[in-house]
Amino acid sequence: TALDNCSVASVIATPASLALGANTVTWTATDGSGKTQTASQIVTVTDNVKPTITAPANVNVTTNTACTATGVVLGTPATADNCSVANVTNDHPSTTYPLGSTTVIWTVTDGSGNTQTAIQIVTVTDNVKPTISCPGNLTPNVGIGTCTASVATSSPTTADNCTVTKLTWTLTGATTGAS
Repeated sequence: TALDNCSVASVIATPASLALGANTVTWTATDGSGKTQTASQIVTVTDNVKPTITAPANVNVTTNTACTATGVVLGTPATADNCSVANVTNDHPSTTYPLGSTTVIWTVTDGSGNTQTAIQIVTVTDNVKPTISCPGNLTPNVGIGTCTASVATSSPTTADNCTVTKLTWTLTGATTGAS
């Protein structure tokens, strides 16, 4: 507020624009005779605008021999802020991911401590076929007085980069009658 016994010609503030943080604004009142008077004011500008973040595209990878995916590259999120971006992190800094889906949470922090998050999904699938090795061939003899043979066989050997969850087999053979 500026008052004068005759007239107030102008009131101006310097600086005209304010930076983030505490700013000293000097008000200058000039009367009709050119006389001036100043007053100071502290104006504190705070940043309460959250930064923006867009996560990289979801990642689909396959397992290796240890039933994990290693060397996974997530990409880089797109970030922006009205003032400054100070830091970008994610909650899974390792490049190794287990079988299945993992949610990666990206966080951007601006220079004022405001944060925003975005989600990226890493999906690891197993595309490695299991291996199976059958026991050796058998040649059983028929029993005395019968035309059948009892056969005891051992299980095949199996392996997989993850796990073998089911093993099934079918025993087939010919039955012939004697004449």
